[in-house]
Amino acid sequence: MVASLMINTQKLPKEVEATMKPRKQNLPFSSPEGIMTFIHKEVKKLVKNLIENLMLEERGIYLEEQEDSGNGFYTRNLLTNYGEIESLRVPQV
Repeated sequence: MVASLMINTQKLPKEVEATMKPRKQNLPFSSPEGIMTFIHKEVKKLVKNLIENLMLEERGIYLEEQEDSGNGFYTRNLLTNYGEIESLRVPQV
C-alpha cells in the first residue's frame, strides 16, 4: 500500500505558499547552439581567471625573492585552444 501526502495550501501562510509554487527560470539559451555558446563563454572566463591568478602568484613569489615592487598591469590578448582571450591583465615587475 502506498501512502500519499496531501497538503492543503489554503491553510498555509503566504510566505510558505509562495515557496511551493514552481518558478519559471530565465535561461540565457533556448537551443543546443545557445547552450554551447554559453559553455564556451564560461570556459573562456575560467581560463582567463586561472591565467591571471597564476601570473599574480608568480609575481608574488618573484617579489618576495627580489625584494622589489610591482608597478601595475598591462593588457594583452592571448590566442588559446578555447579562442582568443581578450584584455588579459599581465602584471609588470
